Amino acid sequence: MNIIVITARYDSERLPGKALIDLGGKPNLMRLIERFQKCKKVDEIIVATSNEKVDDAIADTLIPMAVQLFRGDKDDVLGRVLGAVKCLNNSDKELPRDTRILRATTD
Repeated sequence: MNIIVITARYDSERLPGKALIDLGGKPNLMRLIERFQKCKKVDEIIVATSNEKVDDAIADTLIPMAVQLFRGDKDDVLGRVLGAVKCLNNSDKELPRDTRILRATTD
């Protein structure tokens, strides 16, 4: 199983809004997801963002894309990634031993 967890936050310090910055008529995050969806060996894509109000814009962007979303502590990136993976595996079963997890960013 191949899982991609995209970490994205709206309030970046260096370039606020970069996750949703317009790239040729679409938000950056949307372009990234569309490219990953073309990968034949990707089984799951999930976006991990914070539970801060400002990141509601990221959640809203995902609605038409039918991509899963996980929200967690803004200061705990690893916790959000792990939470996203656990969210995908919403049963008590462990992920297959050969599971690969790729963390991508909207940079």
